[in-house]
Amino acid sequence: MAHLTILRTYAERVDPNTLPPTVKLCHSDFSVTIFDKYPKAYFHFILIPFIRPPLTAANLKDIRSLLQLPREQAKGLLRNIRRDALEAKALIEEEMVKQRGFKWGIQMGFHAVPSLEHIHLHIMSTEFRGEYMRSKKHLNSFHPTVGFFIHLDDVLSWFDPGVEPTWFAMKSDIVKKEYEKLLKEDMTCPGHCDKPFKTMPKLREHLREVFDSAAKASKAAKEAAASADVPVNGALEVNSTQTDDAEFVVGTKRKHGDALDATSSQDADPPLSDAPHPAKKQATGSPSEDLPQDL
Repeated sequence: MAHLTILRTYAERVDPNTLPPTVKLCHSDFSVTIFDKYPKAYFHFILIPFIRPPLTAANLKDIRSLLQLPREQAKGLLRNIRRDALEAKALIEEEMVKQRGFKWGIQMGFHAVPSLEHIHLHIMSTEFRGEYMRSKKHLNSFHPTVGFFIHLDDVLSWFDPGVEPTWFAMKSDIVKKEYEKLLKEDMTCPGHCDKPFKTMPKLREHLREVFDSAAKASKAAKEAAASADVPVNGALEVNSTQTDDAEFVVGTKRKHGDALDATSSQDADPPLSDAPHPAKKQATGSPSEDLPQDL
């Protein structure tokens, strides 16, 4: 089933500059970050490490295969993933401020049992109101506390001394059958209040209210700061993280520190509910059109 290995075509790409800005957010020598074709959040991207010798496709099939590598090698790869993910996160936060005037949460992690081969990191905003967030399975696969979505920093903590679970324990502890049970858990509000919901329409409406409240709080904070004559940066920061200084390229020409290319963003402020992926034009004949839905 060739469609299940479509991510490998990105991982094997020699020159990511050939990817159009409708597909690629950014890249480094280690990875490429692309738009998720089926976004489960308003901002949803996939970071794909390249296959470069001595690593093979089998080494990078998923998080379980990566953990089978020697300890320091596996840890180094995960640190590189985190470095590049923080660069992508910074770009997303820039776009949040540009489009909405404030920043909100971004989570980064792996599916314990991914539906597509080749290890890939999901980088997504935490309002969870993407166009394709349509079912309990979708919600639970990205829910921040259900457990199917394994946060990148949690994986890195497995390598720390004296922390349980350890890297050694988790090498054999990601059992497909056990994790797939989590997708059938009852739906709860993801990361905000844990309120239970029976239907997706009611949950989506609740998430709309949560986001609107955050937007109003940001606006009120900026107005209060302005009336007090306090300088503000125009953004309400949530989970802001300092990024490394690795060089990055966005679209076809961008390097780290440059402004976001106008060709990859929309001029208008699109409605949040059921909106197309932000900053993304519709691609014609691009490789991403072949991407099957990852849960």
